[in-house]
Amino acid sequence: MKTNEIEQLVGRFLSAETTLAEEQQLYDYFQGGEVAPELAGLREMFCDYAALPFGKSAELPARKPAVASRKWLQLAASVVLLLGMAVSFQLYQNLRLERRYAGSYMMVDGKRIDNLRQMRLEIEQTLADASAIEAAYGAQSVIESVEADVVKGIDDPQEREKILRILKD
Repeated sequence: MKTNEIEQLVGRFLSAETTLAEEQQLYDYFQGGEVAPELAGLREMFCDYAALPFGKSAELPARKPAVASRKWLQLAASVVLLLGMAVSFQLYQNLRLERRYAGSYMMVDGKRIDNLRQMRLEIEQTLADASAIEAAYGAQSVIESVEADVVKGIDDPQEREKILRILKD
């Protein structure tokens, strides 16, 4: 090949306009024995390119379809979106409560509580305690009702008094 043709190929190569066959011609030229003195500085570069697995007119390895990775990416994006929505909703709820109850406070054991989250926990605990007391009272009233029914059913006044004394103790 003439030096002029090689210079044109080098120019096209550097502009990424060559075909694989033309690149192979350049690799062969620079790996050969004679290289024009004005192109000698490019010899090492083209020899390095020729040593690459793609440098010898080899085709690029076939890329495996990334269908599975796309599905994982879609799944991850969906999870991130759902988490973002949940966090946004929680922040919205907190902001709504803060707007509604701004300035509110409660006194618990002589301490002023104005943190809405802490107030909410205190209210929930109080309601749970009230439910437990109500359930215990309801059970106690059922017991007392049954005892009263049993005592009313006893005809003998002395036996009735004896049973009432036992129940009071």
